Amino acid sequence: MNIVLLNHYAGSPNHGMEYRPYFFAKHWVQEGHNVTIVASSFSHLRNRQPLLNRMSLYQEENVDNIRYIWLRGNVYTGNSFSRFMNILMFTFLGMFLNKKIDKCDLIITSSTYPLDIFPAKNIKRKFPNAKLVFEPHDLWPMVLYEIGSMKKSHPLVKLMQYAEDLSCKSANSIVSMHPQNIEHLETRGCCRDSFYHIPNGVDLETWKAMKGSVPDYISKKIKTLKRKGKKIVMYTGSISEANNLQLLVEVSEILKPINIAFILIGDGPNRDKIKELSERRSLDIFCMGKVQKNSIPALLELSDICFVSFKHSPLYKFGMSANKLWDYMMAAKPIVMSINSSNDPVTEANCGITVSSGYAIDVAKAFQVLLKKSNNELSRLGLNGKKYVEKNNDYRSLAMKFLKKVS
Repeated sequence: MNIVLLNHYAGSPNHGMEYRPYFFAKHWVQEGHNVTIVASSFSHLRNRQPLLNRMSLYQEENVDNIRYIWLRGNVYTGNSFSRFMNILMFTFLGMFLNKKIDKCDLIITSSTYPLDIFPAKNIKRKFPNAKLVFEPHDLWPMVLYEIGSMKKSHPLVKLMQYAEDLSCKSANSIVSMHPQNIEHLETRGCCRDSFYHIPNGVDLETWKAMKGSVPDYISKKIKTLKRKGKKIVMYTGSISEANNLQLLVEVSEILKPINIAFILIGDGPNRDKIKELSERRSLDIFCMGKVQKNSIPALLELSDICFVSFKHSPLYKFGMSANKLWDYMMAAKPIVMSINSSNDPVTEANCGITVSSGYAIDVAKAFQVLLKKSNNELSRLGLNGKKYVEKNNDYRSLAMKFLKKVS
């Protein structure tokens, strides 16, 4: 089968996030399929951007027998106008992709936003027998006004709504990481019988091979905290509004009498704000910056508890599937999760505590409950999570399930 996967933010182990397109493609290629991933040459999620020739609008690269086509994209920071221009460039250049595709049996639109339906339909016009799959991540444009600050009347929201509706009505199948997305997508034209839930996951083979070390400055900081008797709570991922890490400032205030420290690994628009608040209030919250993906297993090994949080929003009634959650489970660490979601893998796996209220006092109580447990009890919770993710979230199994459902 010849597969074309459009994902603006697609990465690889060489480039950094997003990893789902790469791992699916890797396993499809191993099964004998030909896969082309189409992505922008610039993404804020990556550690390393692909290098394009100065005058090139399109450039190809082979990564582990996966054909990547990079579409030139401008550099941007934050959710600025330049990011919107980056999205428009990807969509516009994608409209001419059909000239670079010689064979196609399956087209997957998988960017965070739904505008890649327009390039996908151009490819489908060239290959009318190809099947079209819409793979929504977050529900755009809903996320723009439920978590962001845009109004429903904003022209960008209206454009995204048109694209989401077109995607729902044009797709042969819809694959979602969030189990209840069908409740929304059906109102936009999706057929319930064509909807499949396939969550994010962990590539077990890659995880076991990751031998990266913890950067010295992080290792020294954690060792110093442990010598003071501190229990280490770790967060890995984006430090953004959506992840609601400001909550930890309040939680840390409540837990000041307890020997606990919070290590935040990652970067994002809220990092400086949290760092400044923590320093001003003398809280044990430390923003340590980004690390390479292959350092994550060794890094999580230094933690006692892992934390994941989401801004309270009606969006999560459709479900969640956070990559960091599967990493925490794979590292066999107990988890405190703050979210009000229709699905709850932490409770389902019995690997920690989920707080649905969004209140700092309740999150603080969850940490207190876990810290009263013995090391053996915490280890059992962590192992529960590892067994769960090995059974339900191995990318090889998920990739095979994807093709079985949509073929």
